[in-house]
Amino acid sequence: MVKFSAETLTYKANKNQIADFFSKIKNLQKIMPSEIEQWEATGNRCSFHIKNLGTMSMEKGFVNPDNEYEFISAADSKVDFTLTFRFQEIDEQVAGAFEIQTEINPFLEMMVKRPLTNFVNILTKNLYEEFIGL
Repeated sequence: MVKFSAETLTYKANKNQIADFFSKIKNLQKIMPSEIEQWEATGNRCSFHIKNLGTMSMEKGFVNPDNEYEFISAADSKVDFTLTFRFQEIDEQVAGAFEIQTEINPFLEMMVKRPLTNFVNILTKNLYEEFIGL
């Protein structure tokens, strides 16, 4: 598995606010990059198209409300991946970042490193901006 991680940011939110946000997968649309097309969310599952990466489908995976929210690729996703938001609560704030892990060969890794790193950085930054408005 290859992992691409965003830089950690400190959010003006506590773990309960983070839990509220991740309780509905449709909330992820609020933090997706502007290049996302064909967004659909139902129940615990969503799908979307990213230019130059293709269509991705995911569903809620492992959840530890104290430090981790995981979304795993759905069976019909063209890419096998795990998207995770890891965090720790520090004095009523949260420090955290997204990461994505995928099984790819070294040639493809070179091709997707930049777009996937940008993707998790945008998610991390947009989540930060989502909590500024609270």
